[in-house]
Amino acid sequence: MPPKKKPAASVPATATITTPTTTSSSTSTTTTTTTTNGSGGSSSPSSNVKVIKWYWAGDSATGTQDTLVEYTKALNDQIEDAYQTYLTDKKDKKAKKFDVDKDRYIDFPTMTQCRKDDKSKKRTIERKEELVTATSSGSAPATLPKRELKNSKVTASKKRQIDSSSSESDSSDSSDSDSDDDEDEDYYPSWYWAGDSNGGPANGGGHQDVWVKYDLKFAKKLEESYQKGDIKLKVDKDRFIDIQNMLQRRYDDESKRRSIKREDAAKLRPTKKKSKTTTTTTTTVGGTTTTSSSSAGASAISSTASAIAAVLKCPSSWIDISMDYKEIDVYPNTKEFMWMSDLFTSTISHLHKGKSTLSPIVFNNLKVSRVVRIQNPIVWMRYHHRRQKILDDNGGKCKPVPLVITDIPNGPEVERLANEIYLFHGLNVSSIPGIAKFGFDPRFCSLEGMFGAGLYFAENSSKSNQYCHAGACTASGFQSMSCKCTANDEVCLLVCRVTLGDCLVENVFRGNTPGKFWYGRRTEPKKPDGVNIYNSVIGESKANYGPKAELQLREYIVYESSQVYPEYKVYIDLLKKLNNNNYEDYSYFIPGGCPDYPTPVPIDQNDPTIQKAYAEVDSLIQQRMEENGIKSFMATIVYGDNMVWSKAYGQVNPLDENSPPLTIDNTVRIASITKSFTDLMMFQLRDHGVIALDDPISRYYPDFTIMNPYNTKRDITFRELASHQSGLPREVPCDFDMLPNSTICSEEIILERLGKTFLILPQYTMTHYSNLGMALLGRTCGKAAKVEYETYVEEKILHPLGMKNSSFEYDAIKDRMAIGLQLYNGTYSEAPILGLGWGTPMGGLYATGRDMARYASFWLSDENDILDSSTVREAIGTTVSLVNDGSSAYGTPWETFYNEDNNVWVRMKAGALDGYRSQLAMIREYKIGVFFSAMMYISSVDLFVQDALNILLPAYNAVLLSQNAPPELPKPMLFKSHRPAPIPMGTFIGLYEYEGGYFRVREMDNALVADFGDTNLFNVTDFSADYPEIKRIQIAQPQQYNCIYCDDGSNYELVYFRVKSNDVSAVQVMGQEYQLVSKNPNVPLSEKRRRIGFVTSYKSINSFKS
Repeated sequence: MPPKKKPAASVPATATITTPTTTSSSTSTTTTTTTTNGSGGSSSPSSNVKVIKWYWAGDSATGTQDTLVEYTKALNDQIEDAYQTYLTDKKDKKAKKFDVDKDRYIDFPTMTQCRKDDKSKKRTIERKEELVTATSSGSAPATLPKRELKNSKVTASKKRQIDSSSSESDSSDSSDSDSDDDEDEDYYPSWYWAGDSNGGPANGGGHQDVWVKYDLKFAKKLEESYQKGDIKLKVDKDRFIDIQNMLQRRYDDESKRRSIKREDAAKLRPTKKKSKTTTTTTTTVGGTTTTSSSSAGASAISSTASAIAAVLKCPSSWIDISMDYKEIDVYPNTKEFMWMSDLFTSTISHLHKGKSTLSPIVFNNLKVSRVVRIQNPIVWMRYHHRRQKILDDNGGKCKPVPLVITDIPNGPEVERLANEIYLFHGLNVSSIPGIAKFGFDPRFCSLEGMFGAGLYFAENSSKSNQYCHAGACTASGFQSMSCKCTANDEVCLLVCRVTLGDCLVENVFRGNTPGKFWYGRRTEPKKPDGVNIYNSVIGESKANYGPKAELQLREYIVYESSQVYPEYKVYIDLLKKLNNNNYEDYSYFIPGGCPDYPTPVPIDQNDPTIQKAYAEVDSLIQQRMEENGIKSFMATIVYGDNMVWSKAYGQVNPLDENSPPLTIDNTVRIASITKSFTDLMMFQLRDHGVIALDDPISRYYPDFTIMNPYNTKRDITFRELASHQSGLPREVPCDFDMLPNSTICSEEIILERLGKTFLILPQYTMTHYSNLGMALLGRTCGKAAKVEYETYVEEKILHPLGMKNSSFEYDAIKDRMAIGLQLYNGTYSEAPILGLGWGTPMGGLYATGRDMARYASFWLSDENDILDSSTVREAIGTTVSLVNDGSSAYGTPWETFYNEDNNVWVRMKAGALDGYRSQLAMIREYKIGVFFSAMMYISSVDLFVQDALNILLPAYNAVLLSQNAPPELPKPMLFKSHRPAPIPMGTFIGLYEYEGGYFRVREMDNALVADFGDTNLFNVTDFSADYPEIKRIQIAQPQQYNCIYCDDGSNYELVYFRVKSNDVSAVQVMGQEYQLVSKNPNVPLSEKRRRIGFVTSYKSINSFKS
């Protein structure tokens, strides 16, 4: 971080124009104003310089320790250096002391000078910051400060203790008797490092807010290295100068850094001119010096601004250029503002639209309310220098970064050769002023970051918004639970230029736990050569790389603050309020939203949109097979009752070049997908009255026992086993052997072992996936049905569904078995087929791809002979346990995930055994099912199915909507033998009243709409032709409402009109009868008597949820 306190320029009385002296952590600009009188008088430039001086308490002629004596110049610099080291690590015992000479030392904790032979003899010391006025001659006031004690003065007797070198400020540089060293120093550039004022932050002082000058000897060495273009220069055994970044670093921890700066020589040689002129000299870190002379007046100011702009090489959008920090408002009608607004809107991720960001605010659309351009010449020079250095290090051109979504038209110019791009950074609004003025400070970065302690940026405005907090909210971080932002708060994001340079793209995350690649990282990773470093890191997204990527959205990380220039502060309104206090044109919506899905009607499978989607799925599979080393694979897609697409890849036996091609009629191990057949058996037995889901299994399987160490008395039930809520251990206590000896672990042995086993959790504590529980469920169902599990499933489920090529018996299917592979040390081999014996209900079924398509169709249809249609909906829709990620849940039997890309729940079951990985996924809302199976085990649970669905669902949605397939509600059964005549639409129109509340029915666009006297409209539609007096009402703006909170009937409700001879006298709505008071629905309503619905504003919804 640059110094917070900057030396202020002194303005001579005769100066015509001055340019302020400014400093930076990695760049320095020193401006010296020289005024020459027309008469040819001598030049006298001057400025105020802050210096650090150390004093010890001496004795005057009349008192003890009542006079401050300054240390020698050489000792002064050494003491300050040691003091800063002490402040860096106060626990370091060596750093607490500094040897003055062989007899004395300084003790920093007590700020005393002590004698080594007698520690009781000590004198106080003081550290002072002083402003010294330096003129062109380099002279400064030669007065020593006095301690504020009685009779304090500097005695002549003590002056002899002061080394002659400490009196250099007393000498006059205009004297001909100056020493060569003094003359050399006057005309030599000065170097400084950033120290801490007033004892540092621990003592209430500042941090890196005062410049401390290096001694002349070291400054010469540093200047020489600087001019040669060296990268580093050693300071001492602990520290070195990082010249290219203008930082002083520690060898043991390079993240501990202090800024340095360079200033031109303090002494300027006088020039004689006959007219009053002003000469401005500006020196940048690159060593470039620009000198400009101008006459007094406006031309001088213009010339100076041009000179500054030429040196800065600042963006062309900057105005009123000077060395001062400025914030410039960008007007809404300008090209720059419209570009920024487009940048924010176009980079909202589909993952965030309609989703929560900051509690209780939810994304839908961003409205940029204000844009402020930051013109910070100090931070810009540091950034520009670093950008050029990166370009030079990479031969003038860096490998381009693809797929950057912030690269949109009409933006400011960027250095594409250096991979300079605009990125977002979200944070609490209170932190923005410091970053805008001084830049980012990596020392505040947390090592717990995914890629270590770096500076993190996003290309999605919606991603950064999740870190924004505003108003009175003091929270920080991602979606903070302590966030108290409100809908009326204005949040602010930073839009920064970031120079990426040569990037390391992290496609597959390598971990940030002890021993992993990113653990404890504070600096850029090295390139494969072990010498050079990458300039930045990109955490790749699943969308760009695939399921192996860790992140849903890209992240960009740099480890040097000089690679970032915070250029814009962009303010966003959370909600736009109209004058009538209605909410319109939402930037954010109330949480939730009830999406409507089109009705799955028959469609043309040759539709180009559908065929394109299938081709993309085909390409996806081939790409993933190559990435994962999969040799054979099968896939089927179901729509309703039909398999609409299928394909097999590779051979039946990939290790045999003469093996036939794989087909979807070959058999694979579906492993844990078998569990869904076990649950299906349970539901069948329940529907036939054989069992109840809450029956204890001990009633049917008395031989099963397990020790329960918890204070619970109830037995384990069918429902608990089926939903993984039983608290049982995960695995069956048996080491399964290879075929044909699959029954070595007998039922008796397993039951005996279980009797000596404990429950790991009380029931319903949490979802704990249990293979043992599903095996026990299947065996208990067999006991209840008085038939073996395998026999029941084959006769009651597989055969009725037409799954004739599926079986639990390996011998029955081995001739058409697809060979599974295992990969070890780069070599493929045939995977063994493991028999599961008693554990078969948890994963022992063999099935073909065609049979699994039939199975998916069964779950997508309500018409079947296997289960009652209501039981199908119960089984596929029941959620037993929500997962804390907020987007997944465990059901019976399905694992359910919310697909945020398409706003739909996916019911899924995956399975894996040696040599096989299979996955079945279904979306009942679209009646789409997918079965994928790889003939090789891979660790990822998701076998590319989610990516495939993200291709299929938008295509099907578009085609269904184009065929006018609106959402369809359930059709009621016919009850009447004679259908009554329709009732004209106008019959229902009118204003109805109940105890001061209103229900109003109007016509709008040839349809009926209703409201409760507020702004929320309900569509009014027919319920049944048999009951024309009954209507459905459903909220007309479902995206504004949470599906859960529907007490006002916003999701779905029936209303009953009292009709006689096509005249309506009343209507019953949610148990309340409203009387007709006027056929004119637009009569004014009494404000006091108006019924205010539950969901009329953000405030009411929030209070209702509370």
